[in-house]
Amino acid sequence: MIPRASGRQSYCTRVERWECDYNDHWNVRFYGRSFQAAAEAVAYHASGHNPGTEVAASRLMRFHSELRVSAPVEVRTSQLIAPGPLNGATVHALWSGDTLAATALDLPGRAADLPDLSATEAAMALPKGIVDAPPAFPAMGADVTEVALGPVRPEELDHTGHLRFDTILRHSSNIQHIQLNKLGLTPEFAAQHRINRMGVEFRVTPMARPEVTAPLMGRTWVWKIAGKAFWAVTQILATGTDKRMIAQIEMCVVTVNLDTRKAVAVPEFMYAALGGN
Repeated sequence: MIPRASGRQSYCTRVERWECDYNDHWNVRFYGRSFQAAAEAVAYHASGHNPGTEVAASRLMRFHSELRVSAPVEVRTSQLIAPGPLNGATVHALWSGDTLAATALDLPGRAADLPDLSATEAAMALPKGIVDAPPAFPAMGADVTEVALGPVRPEELDHTGHLRFDTILRHSSNIQHIQLNKLGLTPEFAAQHRINRMGVEFRVTPMARPEVTAPLMGRTWVWKIAGKAFWAVTQILATGTDKRMIAQIEMCVVTVNLDTRKAVAVPEFMYAALGGN
């Protein structure tokens, strides 16, 4: 368990009512916004330069507790000391009071005067559901949903010209929401069967800069289902001839009973999304 007092305070905020989703929980994009603000602050204090979205080549986020309106938020940041490729990674722990609500692991680590965190202490921030890279392409016959995201607005970009991290997550949530409704995980299904889904782990990889005013598109597919969880890939792409990748988001999602808040088996109809092998 990450010690409550570990790390250096890097960002504070609170949960606003307008930031909550249809489950009345803090939307994932605002967890992401908090981690991004913390990472940029740490980078600036270390170098006098704010790299914006480029502060991390990839960020693995894990969610441990749901936050609601008015919850206080504090992010504390450490440096992971561990053998192997994760050594030196930046670890952000997002607390609400004494509750660890979410963690983020930024790679590669940035040289900074941060407190050390051992692999044992950082266990809740390390990859669990998302370990291996997904297939580069969906399986033959898989349900691949494509979504028009509209033109890029200047306010959606950071000072380096990349999509803001919270904008990436906003697009990702909308893209996947459209696909899952098409597959049958609809509000009506949730109301009747008391089963919905909850993202528990995300890996976000920002890539190319988009062109301001140019439309973007989204593409997503489910690539694995096992027991109470499914794994999906979502891509944000430019709509020009090169279809260059703006960002990729990998997700591990569990299906949950809304009354007991416990994970339950993924509905059978979701397996149709996988296609053949």
